[in-house]
Amino acid sequence: PLARLSDKGELFSWGQGHNGRLGHGNQETKMSPALVQGLLGHVIVRAFAGWEHSVALTREGVLYAFGAGDHGALAQAWEEPATPARVCALGDDGACDVAAGAEHTLVRTRAADVVAFEWGLGSQPGARRAGHKMLPLHVFKAV
Repeated sequence: PLARLSDKGELFSWGQGHNGRLGHGNQETKMSPALVQGLLGHVIVRAFAGWEHSVALTREGVLYAFGAGDHGALAQAWEEPATPARVCALGDDGACDVAAGAEHTLVRTRAADVVAFEWGLGSQPGARRAGHKMLPLHVFKAV
C-alpha cells in the first residue's frame, strides 16, 4: 500500500487492498489515491504503510491502524479492520511518532518511551502475548 497526507492532514491511500490495509472498508485495489473516509475529522500528522497494514497518527496523539493484524502489528490480536481502528494498547500515554515495517509497528509515546507491536517472530522488534491480547513491548523506557 501507499499512503500520502494532504496539506490539511487528510490521509489518502492506494495500492493492493487485501486485508483492508488501505482503510477504505473493503479489499479493493485502488489505482490512484483515495481519501480514507474513516479518518475524516482528524488531522493526521504521520502515516505509514507496512506490508499488510497501515497506521495513522493524529495531531492529538491518537494512533489508528488498519489491515492485517495477525502478527500483532496492529496491537490487536488477530483482527483485520478494513477501516481505521483506534489502538488502545497505548493506554493514556498517547503517541508522538510512529513507523511501520513489514509486520510490525514502532511507536514513540509522549512519555518518550518506544514501544513495538509485533508477535516477535523473525527479526522484527517483538511484542508479548497475554492470552489473546497483544501487549506492547517497551523497546526503550525513558527515565
